Amino acid sequence: MAPTTHAPDETLAALLLRRLSSVAVAPSAPGLRDDAWLSARGVAALEAELADRGHVLAPPLARALAALSPADLAVQGSLLLHEVDRLLGNDRPHIPLFRGFPEDVPEHAHSLYATRIHALLARQPFQPCVRCGRVGDIVELPSCAHLLCSRCVADLEYCECCGMRLGLPTAAPTSREEPPADTPPVRVLHLLDGTQDAALTALLRILTGRAVPPTPADRADLDTLLRLADPAVVAAALPAEIPVRETRARVLAALLPDAASDDLLARHLRSATDVLRLLVAWSGGEPDLVAPPRLRSLPRRLRRTLLRLLDGFDPHRLVEDLRRHPGLWKRAGELLHPFEHSARHPRAALAFAVLRGTDPFAPGLTLAGDVLPADELRLVGGESTARLTFHGWGAQVERALATGDLLWALELLRRRPGELVRRLHQLLRWGAPEVVEPVLADVLPSVGVSALLAAWGRLRALSHPLDSTRVVFPRGRLAAAHRLDDWGVPVSPAQAHGCCRLLEAELLRRWATADWEAAVLDAGLADLGVPLATRQTSRALVELPRGSRQPLPDAMRLRLFLHWVQPPKVRVDLDLSVALYDAHWRFVGLCDYTHLVHGEKAAVHSGDFTAAPAPHGATEFVDLDLAALRDGGVRFALPVLFSFNDVPFDDLPVALAGVLGTEGPRAAFDPRLVRQRFELSGDSRVSLPLVLDLEERELLWTDVQLPAAGGAHNVWRYRDRLGRLGRDLFLHFAPGRQLSLWETASRRAAAGAGTVLVRQRDGSVDLFRRGGDESSADFAERLAFPAVADGQRLTESDIAQLLRGKRVLAVLATGDLSPALLAESSGALFRGLPGRVDAVPVARVARLSASDLLPSEATDE
Repeated sequence: MAPTTHAPDETLAALLLRRLSSVAVAPSAPGLRDDAWLSARGVAALEAELADRGHVLAPPLARALAALSPADLAVQGSLLLHEVDRLLGNDRPHIPLFRGFPEDVPEHAHSLYATRIHALLARQPFQPCVRCGRVGDIVELPSCAHLLCSRCVADLEYCECCGMRLGLPTAAPTSREEPPADTPPVRVLHLLDGTQDAALTALLRILTGRAVPPTPADRADLDTLLRLADPAVVAAALPAEIPVRETRARVLAALLPDAASDDLLARHLRSATDVLRLLVAWSGGEPDLVAPPRLRSLPRRLRRTLLRLLDGFDPHRLVEDLRRHPGLWKRAGELLHPFEHSARHPRAALAFAVLRGTDPFAPGLTLAGDVLPADELRLVGGESTARLTFHGWGAQVERALATGDLLWALELLRRRPGELVRRLHQLLRWGAPEVVEPVLADVLPSVGVSALLAAWGRLRALSHPLDSTRVVFPRGRLAAAHRLDDWGVPVSPAQAHGCCRLLEAELLRRWATADWEAAVLDAGLADLGVPLATRQTSRALVELPRGSRQPLPDAMRLRLFLHWVQPPKVRVDLDLSVALYDAHWRFVGLCDYTHLVHGEKAAVHSGDFTAAPAPHGATEFVDLDLAALRDGGVRFALPVLFSFNDVPFDDLPVALAGVLGTEGPRAAFDPRLVRQRFELSGDSRVSLPLVLDLEERELLWTDVQLPAAGGAHNVWRYRDRLGRLGRDLFLHFAPGRQLSLWETASRRAAAGAGTVLVRQRDGSVDLFRRGGDESSADFAERLAFPAVADGQRLTESDIAQLLRGKRVLAVLATGDLSPALLAESSGALFRGLPGRVDAVPVARVARLSASDLLPSEATDE
């Protein structure tokens, strides 16, 4: 696979810790021990260190660690602390430029500029020590370039001329005696149940069985599993169906050429594009075909297998697929040599002849005359200059739609069910739902879940008054967002109602395969988005779909941080900035390297680092006083991350940012307070990760990037563009305009469980039971948000009694549910934010991601 800058090779232990919050403990060598007391004290010290990082050990894990010898415990504990620090971003020092941050920060960046000019002047030849006046034995400080004698350097921790720290940074200690006032819920670490090989196999099946394109984190984890696992184990663990084509190509490329049998390739490669993805993945590139690498040569046996597969595909689809990526297929043809075997594989040879415009009468080229109908394949020119042309499926669809022939368009689209569903809104604009619905009902079982959910979400949102404005996230290497004004013929909710019912019925049918005895849902799921556009999402500590909303911490101050390390011999200047807007998205002010303080310290910047040499790098902070900002007329705060000197994020060995909750002047970076930590990636120089709504006290996770060039990036330059993008994203992800996890989770529960508990926003729990003759659709309708109970409200003892011994699906927005309620249950759990429910053993209740909540039947089209 192509190397990922921000995802270095992980060990399996690190992956299990991040994915399952589980730790594998290899027992010490057997024998009599008289040092158990020492191991017990070591576990107590380890628990104290983990508590400083907001983590605790589950009792089974604590007992397994205490059974280790002191030497083994020291190794295991050190590795565990390192991995926890890496997850939180605490594996490196985070020291602000101004040591008194946030109190002692100059209100104007001009003072910082003046100190830099002073430093430049102090670097002139024959200068005395700027502190004591001594001449000779002068050294240049690496942090600010001031000239001090060796005696003064030994006595100082900070430069008295400019306030910058001297030497290597050291992390400020945190206090265990005074826990922060807004400490988030602790994260529970569990003992891995079973062997690491079994966990590897289970994770492999989860990642390959998902029905939506993999996120960057999923891709990196899958690469790690494929790298660590034996190819025979991988081939045996693969599910019968891998829904996503990119995942298929990634897995099969890892098995080539030895472990991938012909039967395995024939089972998973179903189109020419699948073959092309495999060739790209085999060559070390990403199988999304956005930026393919130079293709590698193929072993002869593999080349013959792929040619045989290509020849077996439908010739219409084969030619169409080759013409979709002509340049890349021409390079692939140089490796496959299709014309050398034209008699054996005539369809493959003909498809490449169409692609290249090759003379079909060339010597040695034998083509079957009945491969394609004469009305679709024509010869242009005389026999001596003949060239093949092909009028493909896509062109026919466009012609049918342009001429208004809806029946012809539907007949053509019936061949490509996924494309029909993606064009469903366009087809309904003809105002003939009675013609579209029968065709839609026939093809739905063959449509991938991403296309199903996208169409369902758009048609359900037609009643929204702002439906003419949309934000799209185009596929590519950049997680960009673009605003579209749709001035086409509007589709009324009445026209879309029948198609919505068909889409919902198909989803219910797929979800009905799950066997749940009860389900626990959270009304707060309405604030979380459905993971659809997942290819270019950031690797984050708390992985939530784009468009999700989270409540801001109870603390009145919020601290943002940005840390990066520059590559060797390249200076990189990243900047953490905040753009401020009022309720009407009018620009109010900013807080960045040019304006270190906004208002009466309502927003305070820690100071501008212009370089981040290895190994320690540099960190910038911005403190936001939420109450002071609101009082100053600010409603929306947009944290923005800039690469000032135009170095893309992907070129950095380390680039991460995040959010801390804080109440007062504690240590600049306290790992216990980390709410979110995410990595910067992509060929981008400007990132808008989130939008803060101070009036509703919500954080909207946007995770988008802005294409930019030219350098010298700052908020003032982009203030209008940022405001428009922030407003468009805020409206695009407004409640009701997009599918939420509540809509999908409630229907999954209605399809697979007869008893559903709904935890309302006020903490009360309502009981819903499915009637004996009630359909899944009717039950889902009764669960529609906001849910109204048809039974009594339950106490915690009632809930525990109801769930005891049952297989339960729990889908929660926050993990603050009491773990005692699931203590005697089995099943699966999704929670958006960590909380008390994380204490439920992973061995009893499996952990799900948002992607795991979607149905996995059918393949992507």
